[in-house]
Amino acid sequence: MDKSTAREFHTQNRRKLLNSLENGDTVILFSANMPSRNANQFYRYRQNSDILYFSGIRQEETIILLHKKSSSEIEEYAFIIEPTEHINVWTGIKLTKQEVGDISGITNVEYLDKFDCIADEIIQGSKSRVFISYANNIRRAQYINFRQEEWKCRHKNLVFNDIDLEIANLRLRKSDYEIGCIREAIRITKQAFAEVEKIIRPNIHEYEIEAEFYRQIRSCGCDGFAYQPVISSGNNNCILQSIENKGICKDGDLLIMDVGAEVNGYAADITRTIPVNGKFTARQKQVYDEIMSIQQQIKQYYVPKSSIDRIHGEFEKVMLESLQRLGLVTKDKIASQESVHATVKRYSPHLCSHFIGLDVHDVGNRRTELQSGMVMSCEPAIYIPEEGFGIRMETDMLVGDNPIDLCEE
Repeated sequence: MDKSTAREFHTQNRRKLLNSLENGDTVILFSANMPSRNANQFYRYRQNSDILYFSGIRQEETIILLHKKSSSEIEEYAFIIEPTEHINVWTGIKLTKQEVGDISGITNVEYLDKFDCIADEIIQGSKSRVFISYANNIRRAQYINFRQEEWKCRHKNLVFNDIDLEIANLRLRKSDYEIGCIREAIRITKQAFAEVEKIIRPNIHEYEIEAEFYRQIRSCGCDGFAYQPVISSGNNNCILQSIENKGICKDGDLLIMDVGAEVNGYAADITRTIPVNGKFTARQKQVYDEIMSIQQQIKQYYVPKSSIDRIHGEFEKVMLESLQRLGLVTKDKIASQESVHATVKRYSPHLCSHFIGLDVHDVGNRRTELQSGMVMSCEPAIYIPEEGFGIRMETDMLVGDNPIDLCEE
């Protein structure tokens, strides 16, 4: 993507956020922690999605401060690591102030040692609200941002407000720039699937398939995987998030491959289920055909004013019919269940959709009203543990009056 386009995108995002706040308000965003892998090495770093959204800065130890002085005057700061010879030798060359400005469009770039005095001066001078991120992830899983907590402890006199809802509302509807990034991630992922399928054969290990996906995706120059791939064959098909990828693909097995590339921080999320030996059994094909039919039927509900709840409700209706055709449930069994939901959940325990963006399960929930420009998964599945296989097919949808399957473009 053109750097000036990305810079303008990040700049406009900051403007939109501040426009939603009151004069005098200050927003402070802290980059994600560097998780340790062992005594002398960290895991490969992935930036906090909000920092990416508002600045494009991928580097660790970054702080973004935004202050709305008035409706026509704002202050923006980026605080970064000061490059030293020691840091450059041991962990790599860090961004210069000029490079940070070129990427983000933020003109005031300082080293981290200036953060406290500048932040304190702005906050004390405005005597208005201070916003930080309380969750840093949409599921509010336990997560402590060490630098943020340290800073809060030094400012116990301040009242902190949660900015997550305002940010989520901005991130839900994707811009042309974001959709372009997702389209490119999908293109690379589809190309990887086409190449990987050439090596699949009986007795290949799941980790060999994962390795080939990584080679294909990284060789395109993108960021790598958007999430840990799920490569599951045989009985592993029925483990929804099986990321060990250690099994052996046996003759007659089905293979689920749930993989997505990441481009400029944006995810693709694609799942395909194929026979390891290249040929479905009659029963496998029967289930596969039902899944593909369900997917085609529910794509029409990815429209404005719909929701994940509505899409999943329609999914359960057609799924119930499929389960009866497959002989997995009978009318008597359905009648004995408390609800259609309970019957369907036995064979498809997860929702058939989620939002996609900077996070593969992006901001938004099952009741969020859909708008044109949102990107979502469509992933009907049937898991039959007693028969030793499951089938999931996942594509990525662009919400609109005429929904678009981005994987079919």
